[in-house]
Parts: sequence; C-alpha cells; structure tokens
Amino acid sequence: MSSLPHGGKFRAVMFGLLLTVLLVSWLLPSTSARVESVKFDKVSYEPGETGTCTVKFVNIFDTKMKVTKVELRTDFGNYPWTGELILKPGASENLNVSFTVPKDTKTGEYLFSVYFEFMVLHGNKWAKMDPGGYGPSGETIKVTQPIIPGFPFEGILIGLALGIAVILATRRTRPVETIGR
Repeated sequence: MSSLPHGGKFRAVMFGLLLTVLLVSWLLPSTSARVESVKFDKVSYEPGETGTCTVKFVNIFDTKMKVTKVELRTDFGNYPWTGELILKPGASENLNVSFTVPKDTKTGEYLFSVYFEFMVLHGNKWAKMDPGGYGPSGETIKVTQPIIPGFPFEGILIGLALGIAVILATRRTRPVETIGR
C-alpha cells in the first residue's frame, strides 16, 4: 500500500479547502431569485396587436433583491424591460413587459421564456448574481387571424346586437281586434 506524500499535510490542506468552500457557500445565497408566475393579458393575440406579459417575482433571499433586466423571449421576437425593481426579503411584486406581435406572424402557438438579471444586497453593496430564467413546460402564446381580415369582427357583432335591440325597443304594438263584438 502506498501512502500519499506528506499525508498529514495533504489531509490538512484538503480539510482547509473543504472548510473554505463550506464557509463561502454559507455566506452566499444558496438559491436563485424566483419567478412565481407569468401571465398574459389576453388568451390570444392577432398579428399587429400589443399585449402585456406580467411576471411575478418573489424575493426568497434574507436580504433585498434588485431586478435590473427582464426579457420576454418568443419565436417572433424578444421584448426587453430595463429598470430597477427592488424587493424586500420575502416580498413579491409584478412587473409588466409590453410586446407587439409582428403583423406578418402566422397563426399558431409560440413558445416563450423569460430571462432576467438581478442583484442582492450584501452589507451596503449590490452583488450581481447569475441570470435567472423561466421556461414554461408547454405554455405558449397563441396567435390567431381575424375572422374577416381587416375588420374587427367583435365590433360588427356588437353593432348588429345594438341595432336589433333598438328595433325591438321602438317597435309599436297594435291592439288586437276582436271579431264579433
């Protein structure tokens, strides 16, 4: 059986290295920021329409967290948000990212993801953390075509319904004549 050279020194160095790794991992946050949910303002969008994606962030750290960049990534484009959203420990807050479906987008379901960058407060300095992401399993953005291209179909239906209501409301009733009196 061969022994390692300087066996005692090697074990001491390895033990010191292990303690250093444990101390550093204890001092740094062990988890990432969390996106609790991603919701869209509509069920589906038509080409050329503008929408809003609401991203709910949760601060799971025991210190303040600052979101500095969010990007909604889709097959038809990337839509950034840049600013500062500061969350206290344990807090959650919504952030809105606007997007516009390009006019030449074909009907279909498009996968999306959310990329974000954030920092946490260590003492009195902000420390940049590894970027985070939200990639839904199977969730999509639906793009549909209008029923009659160029015409707002819902507006036509509402106009017809109001027209029928006005006709029925203003219709005069005739008295029923009885025969034989």
